[in-house]
Amino acid sequence: MKKLILIFFLSLVCNTIYSQKQFNYLLYVDDTVRTGALLFNEKENKAVYIDQMNDFRKKTEEKPTFTVNVSGDDDFVYYKQNLNELNYTYELLKIPYLINDNTLVIDWELTSDKKEIQGLICSKATTTFRGRKWTVWYCPQIPVVYGPWKFYGLPGLMMELTEDTNRFAFVLTEIIEEAVTSVKDLNLKKFKQVDLKTFDELFNDAMNFRSLSGSRDYVIEGEAFKRNGIELMFEWEKQVTK
Repeated sequence: MKKLILIFFLSLVCNTIYSQKQFNYLLYVDDTVRTGALLFNEKENKAVYIDQMNDFRKKTEEKPTFTVNVSGDDDFVYYKQNLNELNYTYELLKIPYLINDNTLVIDWELTSDKKEIQGLICSKATTTFRGRKWTVWYCPQIPVVYGPWKFYGLPGLMMELTEDTNRFAFVLTEIIEEAVTSVKDLNLKKFKQVDLKTFDELFNDAMNFRSLSGSRDYVIEGEAFKRNGIELMFEWEKQVTK
């Protein structure tokens, strides 16, 4: 199994030498904003999304400028293929993880609503994904099925993605016909490979200081950690609550 995973990631890295398009986004989280880049390999129908965690800054009220460019240390990297096959990197307690998000399912509701964004006619879609409701405007004229972060599956490039409480939003700012951002080589020997459910358990243990709970030197007080990020509930938890 590990050999198959290795072949898959080596193919992703090798495919970066092929012609790729790059789609740059801004990710708004509460009062902060950071950048991200979606690299789409049309020939292989694969994509990599790079969430540039080191580019945090305060959010401004100015709208981003959208451009198209034909010229030719990232923290989280999302490797996408076959639409809902997703693996991504995350560092927890200084341990680098490679997480297989094998329960990923996004059900879209397409609408007839249209609006123009930066000169492009876009259509509206909505979804409820892992506890949050999203409204997305996508452009059918640009046939890219992958979006920023974990999003996929719309018949066109995702231009604007807004979460209903306005805590999270993605906005496309630039299309580059020949990608200028590259993907770093992935040395699998440095990563601990786990599925999403296992990683969620590890993350909750870390956030609740469970490794320190038996120590005489620490007293854990206050309420237990509760998710409040971009994902609130996972598929296996929905099954339990039915």
